[in-house]
Amino acid sequence: MHQALGENHILILGAQILVGFQFRAMFEAGFDRLPPAVQYLLLGNLLLMAVALALLFVPISYHWIVERGRTTRQWHSFTTTVI
Repeated sequence: MHQALGENHILILGAQILVGFQFRAMFEAGFDRLPPAVQYLLLGNLLLMAVALALLFVPISYHWIVERGRTTRQWHSFTTTVI
């Protein structure tokens, strides 16, 4: 359990950093000079990263809501599948 949650926390941190870089790219001075297709690709990439980040939060919520904080084989299987 501790290893699965530890790995999940590291993945969440990495995803948060990547989302932060992507948000910052949209506020850079040269972003408005990019072709519209590239701007839409960057926006799509940001949305996909947000979905991935949301999926990384699911195992923690599942552990507390569904399993009521208990560690079960079902929770471990679910967590490794999502991660």
